[in-house]
Amino acid sequence: MIQMINKLKKNQKGFTLVELIVVLVILAILAAFTIPAMLGFIDDARGKATIAQTRELYVAAQSAASEIASGSKLTPGTGKVAKGGSTVATDTDDSAIKIAKKTKAMVNSDFDGEVLVDVSVGTSAAPTAELSSVVFVDIDGKITKVQFVSADGKYRSTVKPTNNGTSDTSAEVEKIK
Repeated sequence: MIQMINKLKKNQKGFTLVELIVVLVILAILAAFTIPAMLGFIDDARGKATIAQTRELYVAAQSAASEIASGSKLTPGTGKVAKGGSTVATDTDDSAIKIAKKTKAMVNSDFDGEVLVDVSVGTSAAPTAELSSVVFVDIDGKITKVQFVSADGKYRSTVKPTNNGTSDTSAEVEKIK
């Protein structure tokens, strides 16, 4: 009897069909749990990358605005620097164009979109897929808000200074449908 079992074991090579199906089912169950989690990580990473770009734009705009304002009040108006570097003044304000040019120059290697600077008391414009960023500056040269739309047009982020007297900022990101 033992000799017969040993003979069967020697002749039996490989796996049975049932064993293979069980392994495939286990792998399918594991994939069903992990793939949606991985997709969520990718979306989170893209949103965080958009916030990082917005913060970079915020720092560059704050540096440009404080350098151009340097003790004097800015005149209200808007200015835009397009992708190719051409400038468009929607008002007669020269300081908005200067801030937009300087900001675009500081982030040019990492950022290919347009920069619109709005020097005003309030906030009016909002970025769209065509206009990738809007920088809001008050007449004292302080950044009040930066809005940015990612290159693929799927995420919009906003960075604002906090009101606690420090240089801290708050950031929000939303998925555009």
